[in-house]
Amino acid sequence: MVNIGALRKICIVGGGTAGWFAALHMRKIFNDQVDITVISSPEKPIVGVGEEGILNFIDALHHLDIPLLEFMQQTGAVNKLGFVYEGWRTSKQDDFY
Repeated sequence: MVNIGALRKICIVGGGTAGWFAALHMRKIFNDQVDITVISSPEKPIVGVGEEGILNFIDALHHLDIPLLEFMQQTGAVNKLGFVYEGWRTSKQDDFY
């Protein structure tokens, strides 16, 4: 069994939304007791799938004590009212909102 109390360093490979949120959650759990490193490749482009599509995104920010307005200002985020998937099933005329 892993003794998480003995952890001193954590390395997260991948700097996408999942990687950064994993690091933020671990920072909240371990405070400054553990050195957390996120490895992100500058050669890999940002996917940009729209994190606001994640239903619990705002709750996750709240849980991490990250003010929504400050987050949006610092990251250049925009508030989306919805999104459309063109050609959802068969053709360009088949959209899902």
